[in-house]
Amino acid sequence: MPNNCKGDQHLVDALYNGHETAITEIYYCYGKKLLGIAYSHLQDKAKAEKIVLNILTELWDKRAILKINSLTDYLDTAVKHAVLQAIHRQKHAEKITEELLQTPKEALNTCCQY
Repeated sequence: MPNNCKGDQHLVDALYNGHETAITEIYYCYGKKLLGIAYSHLQDKAKAEKIVLNILTELWDKRAILKINSLTDYLDTAVKHAVLQAIHRQKHAEKITEELLQTPKEALNTCCQY
């Protein structure tokens, strides 16, 4: 976290109180780290950026019901979970693609004829 960032508790309090600047500060303080974690696993900048944006959006949207003891821990866990989901989705998509590529053409042509 950069030196001029306010502490976790200040940011969490601002978030709970609905201060929109809290998300900007959280991004400024943690965004580079979160992007680094996501990118190191996905090797895809666009996907890493999307994950971070989704985490911050969800953090804002669910601020009234979240119980955050440590913002650092929350964000680290959220990005790791999102990366695992992205990897799982990618592997699932690859599996389906492989299965479709191995499906005989006759089966594809006859499956939906009425």
